[in-house]
Amino acid sequence: MLDDLSAYLDQEKARDLVQRLESKKVDQALPGEMELAMLWAISNTGDIVIEPEWWGDNRRPDAVSETIVLGTQVAVEIAAATDNSISPEEAMDRVALSIAEFCNRLSKGAGHHFYFRFGETTKRLEGRSFRQVLAPSDFQLSEELGKRLREWVREDRFKSEKITLSEPGLWVEVEWKSYRQIRYHNIWTSLPPQAYSLEENPLFALLRRKADQLRAATTGTVRVIVVADVGSTF
Repeated sequence: MLDDLSAYLDQEKARDLVQRLESKKVDQALPGEMELAMLWAISNTGDIVIEPEWWGDNRRPDAVSETIVLGTQVAVEIAAATDNSISPEEAMDRVALSIAEFCNRLSKGAGHHFYFRFGETTKRLEGRSFRQVLAPSDFQLSEELGKRLREWVREDRFKSEKITLSEPGLWVEVEWKSYRQIRYHNIWTSLPPQAYSLEENPLFALLRRKADQLRAATTGTVRVIVVADVGSTF
């Protein structure tokens, strides 16, 4: 697919795509795959210019074509949508890592086997209810929680019984599994990623940013934003 586009890509753009496609970071590789697929699809309509230098300003669209709609210039911007900015995953991961690393120092490798289930609460703001995962984004293991974990691990109870840790803003149940856990697959909450406003949410912000990218399009140009799902339940 990349070879098929080689005639349309300059060295810098080709290098950027290759680096993203080969990245071990999901937030780089998956959007890169989506962009490559869309550019390839557009090129198959017969005509494509990728990030044209002649665009009206330096915010160039991903592609321009006159064969998607025959005889009409179409400017395309490709966006990749994820749940990252509204998901509690990073906060839960921070808590899980802190607890696992602490316990690894007490019993080698113990924390690699932990599975974490997080609770949630409901708050009211301006007359509306909001569900919130009990996993502080700035979590640091307190002395009291450290003491409980130390007893749980050193008394060798961690393989046979779960432990529940709670303090203001935190509720998590930790369970030891017989097999090693995979990061981000070792955390769970019943709360799905949610937004509470039609406009104040990550998807709307993404569309607004991409619309700005196409603002310099000349009169008569059809402006298209392709939103690719790379992990967006929202």
